[in-house]
Amino acid sequence: MWESEFTIIGLVEDVLMASPYEPVDPMVIVHNPTWSSTITMRLSKDMDLKDALSRVEEGFKTHNPSHPFEYRFADVTFDKKFSTITMIQNLANIFAGLAIIITSLGLFGLASFTAEQRTKEIGIRKVMGASVGQLIILISKDFSRLVILAFLISSPVAWWILNDFLERYPYRIDIPLWALPVTGLIALLITLLVVSSQAAKAALNNPVNSLRSE
Repeated sequence: MWESEFTIIGLVEDVLMASPYEPVDPMVIVHNPTWSSTITMRLSKDMDLKDALSRVEEGFKTHNPSHPFEYRFADVTFDKKFSTITMIQNLANIFAGLAIIITSLGLFGLASFTAEQRTKEIGIRKVMGASVGQLIILISKDFSRLVILAFLISSPVAWWILNDFLERYPYRIDIPLWALPVTGLIALLITLLVVSSQAAKAALNNPVNSLRSE
C-alpha cells in the first residue's frame, strides 16, 4: 500500500463512513501526521460539553493556529444520512393517523346506521330479557368478524411489503413476530370501542319507544 510497509496494531468492526444504504467496503485506517483533515474523538460522558469543546479548541489552536476550528457531532452527521427516510416516516405517520380517524368516523356512521336499522329487533330482545351487554355483543360481533377477516387477508400482504422494503438495506431490523398481531389487536379494540358506543346507545333506549308502532 503506497509502496510502504505498515504494522497492524488492531482490528475493528465495520465502520460506516459513507452511505448507510450500501455495504461497508474494506478499509484501512492509518496515521499520517503529514496529511490529515479530520480528527475523530470521543468525549467523556462525565464532562461538561461546553467545557470539553473549549479545551479541544484550545488544543487545536495551539498545534494548528493557522486553520479555523470547526467541529460537528457524529450522531447529527449520521442522522442527516437518513433525512429522506425520516421525512417518509413522518409523512407515513401523518397519513396513518388520518386513515385511522377517517376509518373510525366511517365505523361510527355504519354502527349508528346498523343500530337504527335494528331498533325494533333490539327492543324485542330487551323485552324478552336480553341484557345491555348481550345487545352490545350482538351488534359488535358482526363488525369484529369483518375486522378479523380483513386482518387475516392483509397481514401476509403487509408482511411481504415490509420485508421487500427492508431487503433494500444491508443494515436493517427484523420485523418482530408480535408486530402484526398487536396491530390487529389495536384495530379490533378501536373497532369495538367505536361500535360499542353506538350499540350501547341503542341498547339503553326504552324498548317501548321502538315497539310503539307495532
